[in-house]
Amino acid sequence: MLDASPLPEEAVAAAREKLPDLRARLLDLTLRNRFLNFTHRDGAKAQLRIVDELPDQLYRQLATDGKPFFLASLPEPEDEPTDERSPAFQSALSTAKATDEAYLSAIKEIEEDDPDSPKRRNAERALKDRVRSQIGMVSWTHGRLMSRAEWAKQNKLSPSHELPLAGDLDQADKHTDDAIQTLLFADDLDARGRNLIAEARRWREEKGIDALYLALGFLEWRKAKASEKALLAPLLLIPIGIKRKRTTKGIRFEITIGQGGIKENAALRLKLEQDFGMALPEFQTEDDSDTGIGAITTPEAYFNAVSTMAAPRKDSRVRRFGTFTPFTFGNITIYHDLAPENWPGDAALEQRPLIAGLLGGRQLGELGDGSADETVLEDRSGAPAPLVMDADASQYAIVHAAAIHEQDLAVHGPPGTGKSQTIVNLIAAALHQGRRVLFVAEKPQRWTL
Repeated sequence: MLDASPLPEEAVAAAREKLPDLRARLLDLTLRNRFLNFTHRDGAKAQLRIVDELPDQLYRQLATDGKPFFLASLPEPEDEPTDERSPAFQSALSTAKATDEAYLSAIKEIEEDDPDSPKRRNAERALKDRVRSQIGMVSWTHGRLMSRAEWAKQNKLSPSHELPLAGDLDQADKHTDDAIQTLLFADDLDARGRNLIAEARRWREEKGIDALYLALGFLEWRKAKASEKALLAPLLLIPIGIKRKRTTKGIRFEITIGQGGIKENAALRLKLEQDFGMALPEFQTEDDSDTGIGAITTPEAYFNAVSTMAAPRKDSRVRRFGTFTPFTFGNITIYHDLAPENWPGDAALEQRPLIAGLLGGRQLGELGDGSADETVLEDRSGAPAPLVMDADASQYAIVHAAAIHEQDLAVHGPPGTGKSQTIVNLIAAALHQGRRVLFVAEKPQRWTL
């Protein structure tokens, strides 16, 4: 507990000096931090990369217009190419079915009469491939047997994870529609989408946070020498929501803008400042009050500004990747909240008694430590503290001191010592006093105390 005496100037000065360093410690600047060293893995269940989309269009529709997208899979390949329906091919195929020895031998060994049996389909496909060769048709490969990149190219989609520049292509409908293109077939996309939903639900249930983001743009950088491994750090992070919906066009995954606003990479900003003396440009949304001429308000403008910043380091460049994946901003949120500009004038953090006391050297009493402050816990003057759950003497002392005497307390103890009951009694006693209560818990399970 803190006494009510005026704050000594030396305590305020000490708190003012320590706060910047303590704030910086909230950010992990080691390479264990995914904000500094992100790895794309093709088979990662909680990652989904996008292709052939314009970053500005994605940002505009999601963040500015608030319109949903849906995830688009690669077109499903046909089992039979169109040119095999021609009369010339059908005539040659009919003749081959009666004369091709390899086909007749294979059919003879197949015991099943089912025309859709895998062995029969394979024998017929092999025969069709031989007929194509005999009559001078180009060879054909089933889309599922091609690489996904080759199949995407055949369907006039760019398979590169480097998202295109608007000036590099015609403004085709595919870049202005409500689909976000992926490099997965429908069944794989369904599995990946389900995994993202499950991962988002897990973070919400365990930590009470919405963790799913679309990362637009990455800075490729190296810690020191150009020969070292290239590292990736996300640049812009757009919070998103994802739902699996059954529609007339089949199962679809709907992507909507989430809560919390567009976020920059605060860890990368501090890392660049400390290690390289570089200032990461600031991104501003169009509704920021200080947006003016020259403000960076689009992903493309931000990528250009970051590229300009990184130009002196030949080993750094912007990669135009787009990735759906969870990111957690627990400490980063606190880091932003503690920014000095959020606490101007008399509201400065170092002017607050608790903070000045903790950082400036004022003494805090502990229950049972024999300090003079313990007498407040033993004080039973004033109205009795109402209890809604059983409490022993030490628990009652905490409730009485906090709710009746309005003392600042930090209470800790091992499991099974009645902390949950004490919390309930504290809330009930405060409400009985006509006070409002803000209850904060890291895990949602605690919300049901």
